[in-house]
Amino acid sequence: MKYFLFTILSGLALFSSAQDVQDENNDDDSKVKYDEYKGIKIDGMAGIQYGIHPANFNTVIYTLGAFPRYNFVAPKDWVSISAGVPVQMGFDLLSGSGGTFISFTSDLPAVVDLNLGSQSTPEDEYYVGGFVGGGINYNLSYFLYNNQKIVSHSFGPVVHAGLRWRYNGRPGGIRVAYLRGLISNFEKDDFLVNDEDLYPSFISLNLTYGIL
Repeated sequence: MKYFLFTILSGLALFSSAQDVQDENNDDDSKVKYDEYKGIKIDGMAGIQYGIHPANFNTVIYTLGAFPRYNFVAPKDWVSISAGVPVQMGFDLLSGSGGTFISFTSDLPAVVDLNLGSQSTPEDEYYVGGFVGGGINYNLSYFLYNNQKIVSHSFGPVVHAGLRWRYNGRPGGIRVAYLRGLISNFEKDDFLVNDEDLYPSFISLNLTYGIL
């Protein structure tokens, strides 16, 4: 009987010790699980931006930029939540018999995104993925046509989404973004076509390439 009780008590002691170790491991895992795959990712961007302005013209400008982001929530290598700054700028010059048209655009957004699959974390090895997110954006645009000059400051919400892939070890992707300038310096005057809508919009289409 003594040996039986000793065996039971020893077994309970070992089980309790093992459970304590497991709980400690679970506690450790829970502490690092949400950011186990956190890190920095950077994409280069090249694309085109279509501007819809409250004046009697729209613009199409080719752009270059970069998209650095930090994955602050990344429990798995295939999913993350990131904060990023997909900045871009572009310049265009057109000259003809009617005069010279110069246009410039730049975006300075701050976004939070949900990333899935390819390029979601620095450690991922997936072939296909995507992202969706949004935030706020400031756009500065400059236009000069002969003696007419417009400097546009626009601030408002931006939404964007895209696909990412890895082909032959090369991380590529595509991104589409939409900005609605709810705060703008445009004012009503004779040059404006639609006096009711003084808020410009911008649609961007970018090809991306993973740099880091």
